Amino acid sequence: MNKSDQAIFIDLRRKQPQRTAVFATAAAFLLIAVVFPLLFCRLYLPAAGLLGVAVLVALWKAVVFTTEHREWVVLPIWMTFAIISVSFFDDAVRAPIHYGLLTIFCVPLLPAAFRSGLIRRGGYRLYIYYIGFAAFSVCYSIAPAYSLARLYESAVVILALIAVASEVNGKDDIDRILAHLFLGCTIITALMMVSLVLPHSLSWVSPEASLEPSVIKQMHSMGVSVDGIERFQSIFSGPNDVGALMLVTIGVGLTRWDRVKSSEKALIAVVIACAALCGALADSRSPFVALAIGTALFVVWRHGLRGLLAMGALVTATCALLVATGHDFSAYTSRGDITTLTGRTEMWAFVVKQIASHPILGFGYEVGGAIFDNPYFPLWWGPWDQGPHVSVHNGYLSHAIGVGIPVTLFWLYIMLAPWVFTFSRSEDRWQIKRLFFFLLVPILVHNMSEVMADDAIGIVGFFFGLLWVLGERYRLVIASNERAAAARHRATMPRAVAVFVPSE
Repeated sequence: MNKSDQAIFIDLRRKQPQRTAVFATAAAFLLIAVVFPLLFCRLYLPAAGLLGVAVLVALWKAVVFTTEHREWVVLPIWMTFAIISVSFFDDAVRAPIHYGLLTIFCVPLLPAAFRSGLIRRGGYRLYIYYIGFAAFSVCYSIAPAYSLARLYESAVVILALIAVASEVNGKDDIDRILAHLFLGCTIITALMMVSLVLPHSLSWVSPEASLEPSVIKQMHSMGVSVDGIERFQSIFSGPNDVGALMLVTIGVGLTRWDRVKSSEKALIAVVIACAALCGALADSRSPFVALAIGTALFVVWRHGLRGLLAMGALVTATCALLVATGHDFSAYTSRGDITTLTGRTEMWAFVVKQIASHPILGFGYEVGGAIFDNPYFPLWWGPWDQGPHVSVHNGYLSHAIGVGIPVTLFWLYIMLAPWVFTFSRSEDRWQIKRLFFFLLVPILVHNMSEVMADDAIGIVGFFFGLLWVLGERYRLVIASNERAAAARHRATMPRAVAVFVPSE
């Protein structure tokens, strides 16, 4: 095959995803055109059967496609985490969808991950050690079945992402992955906007909604108030899910901003604005703070003191405008007892005591809120009786509860080492430093008030795992290139001089 034939072959492969998308859209409209008349005629069984067959065929085609085009697998994996957060699913239905979709999309990529050899190199190898200890912790876990399920989930997703990373060799590859994920963010944001017209009882939640009436009555009799405001939860299980989706949507949008044309920038701006609106209606404050910190650090990194002064002037002018128009900040900032971070500090005090009781090994991988099943836990009201499904509301404490303090520090070292390497170099060959400011920093900050920086698990945790996989791939490639350049340089030196030059 000559060079021109190779170019045509490569071009055809690039166009294949577009053709697949066109055919899939046409097939979806055809399916709707057939199913709706059946439903209108009350032929529910044939309609359900036809939909079931269509879903199975679509899944099979999608698995084949993502196995051949690995970069696309990030979309169905992330969409799976978004789908299982929908409140309309019963727990009995959610689990099969959750683990079933992750299995069929991730497992076919495991052979590629092992063949690539990456799991025997650098931070990937260290992560395998971490996963090994997590597997050992299942033996003494206080919720072994849950720990095992979460371990399986994290392991298959990380290995699938390593298979994706094995084909990443530059900034264009990273941009395509981000484009696929932004497509998913756009779809979910559009659904959130549509949910604004749903009945109020479906898409909004009050502070008392999570408490039993008997608990509320007893709290009132003891002088404990249930304060707060109604918050937008869209189609999800809670307002925090809306905030999490907003965080990653805005983060990916800002990261891609300088990489796209003007027409696509308009779309990104609209999606970011809609996501921010939903986040504001959800009254999810922590993601906004996290994004503000990441953006501020980016401005200082890019523009130095001038950027810092301009940002300070903008914040001052905004606050002055709000005060001049009669806005009362205290009424908002004091919502939910901000002195205790809406009850988090009281709960964290108990968590820290539990960590101190098992500092080395922890209580088992990802057991989280299972420690609240304790007669000495001080907060008896609220949804604290759901075992490991209850959030500790701090990702760092959650890791320490699960695998102990030493392994948590080891995990942090693995996760942050690629970024220390990246910022130790002045160049940014793959343009991944923007990922650090607009995605990683907000996730790490938000992880202080919610469990966000998880092991490639969840709406935000998946992004955290993906960022680490891409950052470690960049570190390995650049370090390898630097060693090769140093070797070539040594080869040009006289032998008597080269022996005194370090080989690394």
